[in-house]
Amino acid sequence: STRPPSAHTLVEDLLTASHDEAFFDVHLHGTDGIIVKANQTILAMRSRVFKRIFFGGKMTITKADVVKTGFHSEIVKLVVEYCFTDRVEIMDSSASDDLMRKMVRLSATARFFQLKGLEAEILGWMCSTFELFPFLACAAYEEASCTSQTEGPIFEECLNTIRTRPIDAFLPCDDASGKGILNLGYSSVSKLLDDDKLAANEFALFQCLLKWAKEEELIQANDIPERTSTGGTSISLSSEKGCSLSSCIRLSRIQPEKLRGAVKQSGLFNSNELLDAYETQATVVMNNRNAFLQVTEMMRCTFPHGLSVQVQGCGTDAVNGTYHMSGMFDGVPEFSKDVVWDGRMETITLLRRNEKDTLKKRWWICVVYRDGKTLDLPNLIAFYMSSSVTEGPIPPRGWRKTKSSISSDMGEDPPPTLSFASLNIV
Repeated sequence: STRPPSAHTLVEDLLTASHDEAFFDVHLHGTDGIIVKANQTILAMRSRVFKRIFFGGKMTITKADVVKTGFHSEIVKLVVEYCFTDRVEIMDSSASDDLMRKMVRLSATARFFQLKGLEAEILGWMCSTFELFPFLACAAYEEASCTSQTEGPIFEECLNTIRTRPIDAFLPCDDASGKGILNLGYSSVSKLLDDDKLAANEFALFQCLLKWAKEEELIQANDIPERTSTGGTSISLSSEKGCSLSSCIRLSRIQPEKLRGAVKQSGLFNSNELLDAYETQATVVMNNRNAFLQVTEMMRCTFPHGLSVQVQGCGTDAVNGTYHMSGMFDGVPEFSKDVVWDGRMETITLLRRNEKDTLKKRWWICVVYRDGKTLDLPNLIAFYMSSSVTEGPIPPRGWRKTKSSISSDMGEDPPPTLSFASLNIV
């Protein structure tokens, strides 16, 4: 039968009920003293924890009763919104550091109330957001660290984003959209900059430390209020802490001219540290000059993908499969596999290159026709490309199909996901 035009669906009625105080029969008390009104039955239907609170004991909740939640009212409101509507509207807002911190706290609250659907929604949203705005991972990482959430998929996703795209994460192009490393406190900066799995060279990591240290100096000089997490934990220390983090940078892997210039002038390293670096470099040069030149340009973590990449789940079946390292291009490894495609044998390659007429780099899954060592877009049939521009390693997610520049062929949805064989630590 056809529903009359004026009839409402159950979802529409629930949305209406979420704003109608006639249905509110419980008051949820936030840690900030603000009351959030809700309906016991709907909350209990969505969460086993709420069910135990309202219907699992001898206590009978009345409309006048106040239930202490242990969470800030701002987060409690979002939980109630999800229970009524199956969505959280702020996920449609522009991503920012503050929103990322709020979502970390909301995820912890969802875990407490056993709202697995909300947890999954938040994790998926964060993964998509980090692909476009990797610098927001710093705010989420710090919030998770300050609120004892250093286990679980959200923290792992923050750490993975920072490890695979550290420069994009630490040094955003536009500070107004996110502060990157400036969101991190001393403890987090110390742990992250000392991480052997960061895919960046030492001079780039030095620049990240220098930016953080300069912000500390500014805080001290101008008596700027300390940076604090939303949980209220102080995360700002004096500017001299920048110098105490100097051991996180492997100075001997920085080119001598940069050591004499920007590194020495930063004031973060004492003369003994610089001297040790020069002596180590001199020893390496005596043994193998070419090896020295290679080491001073090398990422701390050489593309954390081992020797093979697994491409799976994409709509163009020929693209799925295992890609093995087949050479170097654009200063990083490329990976290839042989397939029968369009009735002929071809080699599909996973590589990084500039976009046409720009210096922006993306990763591509494509068939390549080379002319010597050159690779121009007219010589490339692309199936998929990374959604975000990156100088870093291969992104495991965030791919999209793209039209070929020389034919109408293109990859088919869904786009692929990538996984990697192992980690090679330098």
